[in-house]
Amino acid sequence: MLPAAEATSFSDALRQARQLTLGRWFELPDDQGRTQRAKLVWTSAMTERCLFVNSHGKLIADRPHARVANDILSGQFREIDAGEVAPA
Repeated sequence: MLPAAEATSFSDALRQARQLTLGRWFELPDDQGRTQRAKLVWTSAMTERCLFVNSHGKLIADRPHARVANDILSGQFREIDAGEVAPA
């Protein structure tokens, strides 16, 4: 899990963002600030980006690791149990 309290600095949060596990579900803010649930399906150390899909497999977020780190620090990004995701 990714409690915001564990990330005490931007560098800690960025390290967490770089180490996210593929196939896990997360709550993250959309571009309007609303919470959405998404599955991490791809991440790149080279481009420092992550791709997230919804429960239907549709791409809903392409995020740089730095944005994910900022969302971790603000408490707007958290890992959720797959059982909390509505079935497709």
